[in-house]
Amino acid sequence: MGVRVSPQGRLGRELFAYRACTSLFAKPRRGLGAMLALGTPQASSGWRIVQVEALASGSVMLTLKALTAFGVLPDIEWSKIDQEFRPAIERSISIVLDSAFRAPATAVVDACRDALTILLSRWIAQTGDRNFLDKDLGKVGERIGAPPHDQQCSSRLAFIVARLHARGKGNEQHSKGLRAPVDDDAEFAIQALGFVLREIGWARG
Repeated sequence: MGVRVSPQGRLGRELFAYRACTSLFAKPRRGLGAMLALGTPQASSGWRIVQVEALASGSVMLTLKALTAFGVLPDIEWSKIDQEFRPAIERSISIVLDSAFRAPATAVVDACRDALTILLSRWIAQTGDRNFLDKDLGKVGERIGAPPHDQQCSSRLAFIVARLHARGKGNEQHSKGLRAPVDDDAEFAIQALGFVLREIGWARG
C-alpha cells in the first residue's frame, strides 16, 4: 500500500493487490525451463524456473535456480599456480564470470574457450613443458589427454568447447549446416570449465 499527499493536503492511498501469475500454466511445460529476470535494468539477476506449483490459496509458487557462474565455478587454489601465470588466469576467469548468463551464448562459449586454453596450457607448463603456451585449445586438449598427463575427461571437454566455439562462426554454420550455440551450450561450457579446474587440482576444497 502506498500513501501520498496532494498539493491541497489531501491524503491519498494506493492499494496494490496480489494477482497470481496463472498465465504460466498456459505456457509450454507450464513455464519450466524459462528464464526470469528479477530486479531493475540497472541491477538485475537471471533465474531459471525449475518448478511451478499451484497452492491451495490460489497463489503460484515458483522454484528458481540462479543463473550465475558463482557456485558453478569453484574457488581457485592460487598457491598451486606459479606467480607468472596468475594474472592471465585471473583475467580469463573474470571474463567468464562477467559474461555468464548475461552475454550472448556465443560470447560465453568464447570466454570459456579462452579460459580453458589458458588454464590447461599453464598447467602443462608447470609440469615442465612450455611448448603449449601459445597453442590453441584443440592442440592443448590433445596434449593433456596423452601420456604422461592422461587427463582424458579434460581433453574431451576441451575438444567439445573448441567445437562449440567454431560453431559460433557464421561461415562454419553455413558450410557444415551447424546450429549456432544456444544458452544451454553456454551453460555446458561453464560447467566444463569448473570440471577442468577440479580435475587438474586447481580448485579449492
